[in-house]
Amino acid sequence: MMNETVKDIILSKIIVNQSPDGDFTYIYRGELEPLAMDYILMLTEKNFNEREKNSQTFKKVYFILVELLQNVTKYQEKDNQLLSNSIVRVQRTNKDYFLTVGNLISNAEKENLTERINKINALDQEQLLEFYKSVLLNGKYNAQGGAGLGLINIKRKAKHNLNFSFSTLDDQFSYFYFTSIIPENDQKEIPFSFETVKYTHKLLEKEQIALLYNSHFTQDKLKGLLSFLESKIQNSHYIQKKSINILIEMLQNIIYHSTKDSEKEKFGIFLLSETQNQYKFVAGNYIENHKQAHLLETIEKVNNYTLDDLENVYLKELKAELQKNQSNLGMIDIRWKSNNFLDYRFEKINEQFSFFILEANLDKV
Repeated sequence: MMNETVKDIILSKIIVNQSPDGDFTYIYRGELEPLAMDYILMLTEKNFNEREKNSQTFKKVYFILVELLQNVTKYQEKDNQLLSNSIVRVQRTNKDYFLTVGNLISNAEKENLTERINKINALDQEQLLEFYKSVLLNGKYNAQGGAGLGLINIKRKAKHNLNFSFSTLDDQFSYFYFTSIIPENDQKEIPFSFETVKYTHKLLEKEQIALLYNSHFTQDKLKGLLSFLESKIQNSHYIQKKSINILIEMLQNIIYHSTKDSEKEKFGIFLLSETQNQYKFVAGNYIENHKQAHLLETIEKVNNYTLDDLENVYLKELKAELQKNQSNLGMIDIRWKSNNFLDYRFEKINEQFSFFILEANLDKV
């Protein structure tokens, strides 16, 4: 039975919506070490087409995201097991961008950090430039290093106030959430609340989700996403090889089974969760309602095979090379490599479409 919390994460308005072409969201939860930050930047770049990469918007988004990630490494509390629960969310909605980071800080830093951000927010662009020059010359603004120039740079580039909030964990630590909004139009004011960010963070922590990605999937995006996911699976070579096979098939299934409707085509969601004993792979995409019966029959058929039968069945269908069987091969391979039953759910969206969710679980031993 599919975990209800995982289903809620996927189907909630936080993640799934009637997304226009080009919108995306991805959320990373884990320690923000250099390799992870490189992959976060790479995923962001993959979500811009070649024309967009030459735009001022892309340059602005990339610059601010780099500053945000660097600020996390400067301000986060060191040597704490909760470092693995930092969060990065990159979202594009209706051509507006929302870049969010959340990390652990000492409660002793909250007052100082609040004072510095409020000071920056109180300045207009001209005053901000003068303040930037002053800090650059004097170098006396921030004990953590960098003289707080990153925060100043973010506001100068975004041309909008810095949004921030705290969630107290205990008498020693809090989570510090920071969002930079980059609207399509610099004159556009966008209200923002951290309620959704905090709620999502709690859900990801509860289910131990390391990465959640939703976008219109293309082969180029799949390559980048696969590289990122591979880096998160630290296990034996045998388990890593199985994981990669499952990842490839599940990501390809989003493309192959997705509706051909122009707005929803290849729009999908993927998440990776890791517990002490298991990896969980969950993928979701829109399908036409009339295809549900065939897909259901395929999965039930695959689940009814014994593990001893799966290899022979896979080779038989592969050899047949019939168009009608090609969609079965991926399901068989996922079931075979995961050594577990496939879980699934169909959620009706309207009279034409449903959202199909597929889950595979791989034991670590």
